[in-house]
Amino acid sequence: MSASPKRPLWKTLRVALPLALAIWCLNPLVRVDRAVTDLLLARGQVAVSDRYVFVRMTQEDLVRLEHVSAQRSAIADVVDSARAGGAQRLLLDFIFSGEEANQGDRDLEGAIRRFGEDRVAIASNNRQDLPRPKGFYESAIQVEGALTPDVDGRFRSVASPAGAHFANAALWLSSGNIAAESTPLDLSIAPGSVRTVTLDAARNPENVAQFKDKVVVVSLTRVASRARVAMPVYGLTDRGPFFLVGAQSVDREASARKVIAGWTGAGLALACVAAGLWLGAFLRTAWTLTASCLAASGVAIAAGLLATEIAGQAVYPLALALILTGSLLTAVALRLQLHELVKTFLAGDLSPEEAWAWRSQAQVDQPVLLLGVGGVIKRANAEAVRAFGLTRAPRAWIGPEVSRYCMSSLAHGGLRGVQKDFGGTTWRLEWLSGDMALAVFRDVTDQTVLVDDLERKLVTDPLTGVRNRLGFDRAIGEVRLGAGEKCGVFFLDLNGFKQINDTHGHAVGDELLRVVAKRFSSVTRSQDVIARLGGDEFAILTRGDITSLKAVRTVDNLESCLDEVIRLNGLAVKVGVAVGFALSTEEDTDIMAVVERADQDMYERKRIQKLSPRRNAQGADHFVYPASADGMRA
Repeated sequence: MSASPKRPLWKTLRVALPLALAIWCLNPLVRVDRAVTDLLLARGQVAVSDRYVFVRMTQEDLVRLEHVSAQRSAIADVVDSARAGGAQRLLLDFIFSGEEANQGDRDLEGAIRRFGEDRVAIASNNRQDLPRPKGFYESAIQVEGALTPDVDGRFRSVASPAGAHFANAALWLSSGNIAAESTPLDLSIAPGSVRTVTLDAARNPENVAQFKDKVVVVSLTRVASRARVAMPVYGLTDRGPFFLVGAQSVDREASARKVIAGWTGAGLALACVAAGLWLGAFLRTAWTLTASCLAASGVAIAAGLLATEIAGQAVYPLALALILTGSLLTAVALRLQLHELVKTFLAGDLSPEEAWAWRSQAQVDQPVLLLGVGGVIKRANAEAVRAFGLTRAPRAWIGPEVSRYCMSSLAHGGLRGVQKDFGGTTWRLEWLSGDMALAVFRDVTDQTVLVDDLERKLVTDPLTGVRNRLGFDRAIGEVRLGAGEKCGVFFLDLNGFKQINDTHGHAVGDELLRVVAKRFSSVTRSQDVIARLGGDEFAILTRGDITSLKAVRTVDNLESCLDEVIRLNGLAVKVGVAVGFALSTEEDTDIMAVVERADQDMYERKRIQKLSPRRNAQGADHFVYPASADGMRA
């Protein structure tokens, strides 16, 4: 997997954090997560404190007592026994009904008043259609008797239904605190370890000592009552032990540990987000991504399980693994620019292939254009807008010059890279696909300047500044005689240069060559190519139709431009030159044939000059055309 253009961190977090929050809140693996953490938390079982006592009223008790009045009188006996034994608090987990008070109601009301109105609680609910005896309800604290399970039907907290305003039974049993807040359960507390007393044993005056400093719950067993509680791992449980487990959980500060577990889970979730984004942003191959994701998910699950065991409350490990995986996939999707792909495709003006190609180019740091029919610029990235001064139009960009250039490139070069100057910058245009007009511009200004400089040095004689032999060869190679082009070639060889160079040294000789080259340039056209082939040999290429008369005049000008004495470092020297030339004819198809004729003519000219030499005042050889030679050239 290749690296993508850099994306600002806040933009990545803007996607990853809401995704992590959604996974944490809507955990699709919550049932598995809860089952795993429930088993872990219930593994080290803790017994309920001896401080708590459950007085159970069974189905047999109800049958034996038969009438409601007798049943309530029996409950009143338990209340009196608990008072006599010195119990701290007592909860009657019954929903009492009936409009008219019977003897049992009066007995129970009296027992509650004797025990202490603030030390007895009765389970209640918000049902308005249920008639209740007012006496003992007004004599006791009312706690919420209705309970709300989790989505899986299990009870992991003592929680009241929405709208309830009675006190939490577990909280009241633990501390006497009258508050409606929910309290989580400590699942390490086994409900089966609650000390249980039968109804008859609780009523017996001889057993009152068993209630010394105890907190008592009197309740029906789950067989006798239609109300049942299903706890995780432990299964169906009587309501009395459930409330006492809740009270013991309050004693063990389960609420505080749940807060700690929540913050620990949030910290681990953020760590998983960071790890997932890092893995997705920097790992290169799909194999390493997969392996790293599995390993990191395993670490996240282990961290969640360890945090759960330490805190004593659930820190969902599979949710952490999902957050890590989701963050990793988010980073990979952003690297692949999949969001741009979807957004671009939904715009409706691109084909799926164009949308896929554009998503990988939209954020690059080079100008990129996607063109449609007729040169319409359908997409332009930020660099292209800046470089070419494009303006926005509905569903397109406007940039006539660059659009014409791109279409001209397609028409003449196809996918071949071409270069063009825009605003002082040289761009190289490359087409990325043969199926669509996706153009990428690369800034080659510096490379062009460097190449041009190297090219100039490659074909230039460093001493005289005119072309060298390679430059002259390239120039004659550009002549197309087969296409009807005309040209003339001149070869020049200096007379007397060797004697001056040997006598006065190479420095004088080099300066003499520079002066000679300048004089040759002064008598030729600007478009003519002058080259120093080596030593004291020069050549000139003239392109275009040139007559023999113009060629002879050029020879005369070249030879006469050296008539004037040349002064170098206090020396006055004079050299001559032998010039030979050849003009192309209609029969010539190879430029080298013209070059060979010019070379032969130069040697012929040099031979003729030697027939009539004369010495000048400076001692340099100077040669002139004899009359016969002019006639021959004419």
